Parts: sequence; structure tokens; C-alpha cells
Amino acid sequence: MAPYFRFIDPKTVRCILISRLRFMGDVILTTPLIRALKMGMPHTKLIYLTEPPYADLLRHNPYLDGVLSFDREKFNALPVLKSFWQQKKLVSKLRLLKCGAAVDLLGLPRTAFLMVLSGASVRIGGDYRYRKHLYTHLFPAGRRYWKTAIDFHLNVLKFFNLPDDGKKTDFFLTGEEIIRAKTYLKKNGFDPGRPIVGLHPGGTWPAKLWDWERFAELALRLRKETKVQIFLTGGPNDISIVEKVQAKTGNAAFWGGVLSLRRLAGVMSHFSVFISNDCGPMHLAPAVGTPTIGIFGPGEPDIWFPYSKKDGHTFVCKSVFCSPCGRDFCPTDHICMKEITVEEIFKKAVARI
Repeated sequence: MAPYFRFIDPKTVRCILISRLRFMGDVILTTPLIRALKMGMPHTKLIYLTEPPYADLLRHNPYLDGVLSFDREKFNALPVLKSFWQQKKLVSKLRLLKCGAAVDLLGLPRTAFLMVLSGASVRIGGDYRYRKHLYTHLFPAGRRYWKTAIDFHLNVLKFFNLPDDGKKTDFFLTGEEIIRAKTYLKKNGFDPGRPIVGLHPGGTWPAKLWDWERFAELALRLRKETKVQIFLTGGPNDISIVEKVQAKTGNAAFWGGVLSLRRLAGVMSHFSVFISNDCGPMHLAPAVGTPTIGIFGPGEPDIWFPYSKKDGHTFVCKSVFCSPCGRDFCPTDHICMKEITVEEIFKKAVARI
């Protein structure tokens, strides 16, 4: 097996295909790599392959020359033959790009094969079991070789002997989107001249959820003691939780329903601070420059919260006998989350208002 980080001459690569199919936070965490590649190789085209829900994260990114969608859910829902032909069309698009190099940042069997089918002669990926044989250039995927999720992605720069450009994540809002978000807030009774605190009580996995009643208590206390405005956010799967918080807080907190990804980002850009469970929106807020407080239970903030305290970001995580377990469902009594108090989050929020 070839050694890690075998050199690739940047001058020989005219187009790079970058693939990270999902999820929201993971795609956002690749943006420092995108920026560094374009700054180090300004004449090289960068094309990004991701799933449709996350393509909007990359819209208007000046460091990318194109974004393609891999509609996994659509392909999986189609009859086998139709799915095959639809995926074949995508592969044809990839091959027409004539990318000399392809970077697989997810490392699944499907993504590894896509890199081969793209026609790229140089294929970069992690040393994952049998998938590593589908790549021509390997980086170590083991945890001991990198500190944060961003560091994991920045491994790619070593192949080209390029420096990184810092670890700040990117999300590019247009001026019109920012104005529209401000107008939306005003129409819903918010005063942009006063602090707005965003609360995200939902999330993908039950084990990562701080109790919704504590979010409600936090909202009520912030409203009473600091007079800030409270904006509740949530995705399609968070509706029941957010509605419970809204019902308990009454007029103290606003819930306007599920927003589109880019509208959510625009609204977030007007927050003074965003408080969230460990999930996608927790990564979106730092990318638009909003100070963020991440609430962690079974996850590992040293990997998944690579955001600078200098920019106002911080996290809360309790070390208990079973942490970090990395589980999606807690088999015990959720002690890691129960030990995080409203008082602790309240103080951190007040310090950032």
C-alpha cells in the first residue's frame, strides 16, 4: 500500500471533484478546505458533489465553480432499472467535467465507487478497510491523526503541499437575503435594534437533546431578566418539540414554523447568540458569524465544535462515567444532559448578549 500523503503537483490538476454527500454540519465543516484549495490553486476548478438538501449551503460560495446534486432518496425510491439509468446520467455529467482529481470526504462504499466512476485518475480518500483500494492517494482516517472534523478535511491539503487558511467555516449570504431576513423579523414583531436570542431545542437524535422544558425555562428567564427577544428554530422533525416549548413560553418566544435553509441562515445572522443542541443548525450559526453555545451530551465537542472562543463560541458538556458514548439513543437515564443546568446556559448566554 502506498504511503500517506503522496505528493500531487497542483500544476497538473485543472479540476477537482470534492464529495461530501451529507449532512448539514459535515458539509459546513468542509468549507475551510474549499477556501484553502481555491486560494492555493486559483486556476483549478472546484466542483462539489452533495445531496440536494445541502446544496443550498454552498450556493454563492465564491471558492466553488459548481455544485452537483446526488439525489440518494430519489435514486433509492425508483425501480432498480430507472434508478440505474438516473445514476448513469449523473456519472456521465461527472465524466464530462474531466476532473483530474476527486476527493471523497465521506468514505462510504457508494462514494468511493463514485470517485472511480467519475473518471478521475487521482482519487483521494481515507484508509477505510476495502474502500482504500479504490483510491490512489490515502490519508489516515484514524482519530489519532487529527484533532477536529475540520482537521480531518484539511488533510487533503497535504497532498498538494498547500497551507490552510484558518478554520473559520463559511456560509455566503447575499445582501438581499440579509435584508429579506431583517424584513421578516420586523414583520413578526422583532426589533432588530434589540438583542435576539435563537434557541434550537430539536435535533436528529434523542440522546443529543437537552430537555425541552429546560429550553422553555431558559427562554422565560432570558425574557424576564434580560428583556431579550427569543426566536425558536426547528426543522421538519422538530415541530412537536418546538411547539411544546412555544406553548409553555407563550408570548415570551416566537415560533414561525420551519424556515428554508437560506432563510434560516439569514435570520440567524441577526441573532446576538444562538443556543443549540448538537445538530446541523449548531454549525450553521458560526458559519454566518453568530456567537453560538453548543449543548453536548454523548457527542465529542473537541471533534464537533471546532469554533473559536475569540469569536464568541462556546459549548457545555459534562464528563460522566459513560461519556462520550457516541450513542444516538441513551440506554440509561440521560445523565450527561440532566447535569447541564439552565443556570449554566443562562450565564453563558448573558455574557454574549
